[in-house]
Amino acid sequence: MLPQALMDDDCPRRGPEPTPGRGRVISTKTAQQIATKLTDARPALRVFAATGVVTPELYVELAQLYDLRRPEVERWLDALTRYAMHRPVSCGQAGRPRYPEDR
Repeated sequence: MLPQALMDDDCPRRGPEPTPGRGRVISTKTAQQIATKLTDARPALRVFAATGVVTPELYVELAQLYDLRRPEVERWLDALTRYAMHRPVSCGQAGRPRYPEDR
C-alpha cells in the first residue's frame, strides 16, 4: 500500500519544475519540498525535509519508495535521488562528509 503522502489529494498537481537539459540537479529548496510530500512517517525524509541533511538512512527510504512508486511521483523520486547523489552524506569519518561514491 502507498504511504498516505502519495495519495492524489496530498500530492502537488505538478512534479518538480522542469530544468533545462535532462539529468540536471534540482535546488535544495525543491528537494526539501518533494521530501515533505513523501515523508509519511519516514524519519530520514522528515529530517531531510527540515534540515536538508543527506544521511545514509535517506537512501534506504528512497529505495523503499521506489518499490512503492506510482507514475505520478516517479519524477519526484528521480529528482530527489539525483539531488541526494550529488550531495555529501552527513556521517563521514571524523565528522567529514562522505560522498555517495565513497561508500
